[in-house]
Amino acid sequence: MAVGSTQADVQVLVQMMQHLNVEPEELLAAARPQNVPTFEQFMPLVRDAAPPASRLVYRAYWNTIVACWSTRRLHEPTPRDVDELYEHVRAIAQRRRNHADGASAVHHMYYALQRVYRLAVDQGILSSRQDLMAKCPNPAKSSLGVTH
Repeated sequence: MAVGSTQADVQVLVQMMQHLNVEPEELLAAARPQNVPTFEQFMPLVRDAAPPASRLVYRAYWNTIVACWSTRRLHEPTPRDVDELYEHVRAIAQRRRNHADGASAVHHMYYALQRVYRLAVDQGILSSRQDLMAKCPNPAKSSLGVTH
């Protein structure tokens, strides 16, 4: 217990943390200075961690993320930013004979972003609460007619 705090103070803090659904580890992590990398800094780690087939599938999407968010730190984008990125990907999607208004490109971007954030959480760079993709439903499922 810190100097000046009482058992009652600690109990109030514990109750407040329970009410807010905050774990002690999250509180400790928030108190430490964070050195969250930018997308440009982190993307080489994502590429290196991915199996060759995934690198081939997601390379263009990871390049788009870096092109759009290179200087932003991993914890900075919001769900609205992700929606804007989806719209950008939809707009630049290659038009082929079976083109479905960029739905497939958006679907791939969703999974490319998931790989980025999953690695950041797995490496302890972000907490699971900071996992942006946990807050972003897969938009391609509804546009492809898939339901859960």
